[in-house]
Amino acid sequence: MSNSKHITGMAGVHYVCYKLSKQGFCVTVTSRNAKGVDAIVYSETTKQNYLLQVKSLSKNIPVTITDTHSLKIANYLVICYNLLKDEPQLRFISTDEVVKYLREINYASGKKIHIIAYSDYKNFDTTLHRFN
Repeated sequence: MSNSKHITGMAGVHYVCYKLSKQGFCVTVTSRNAKGVDAIVYSETTKQNYLLQVKSLSKNIPVTITDTHSLKIANYLVICYNLLKDEPQLRFISTDEVVKYLREINYASGKKIHIIAYSDYKNFDTTLHRFN
């Protein structure tokens, strides 16, 4: 697999959808490179849904979040890491909870980014919670 961030991102979103579909969820990918969420998970009756923001990583490195807009509209952040390995890993956290794990980094240029350390996200849930 190419190390291109775009290719890694697309592979991660599709892998998340594949794994959730195998678990019985109805999942659809949204338009790539658009502002907003990456995937939508529906209940079988389509009366409930989860909006997912997916962050894809080729290895165990911190998740970089440069734009928190998507986190404001998503219900869950999904981190798909080790994409270059035979069995990529998934971690789920509600976007309400993710705030306590964000670490702000300020650059001399004035640019700010947020990261979530691997030591934090490796302990997030390994499955998406079922609809009530």
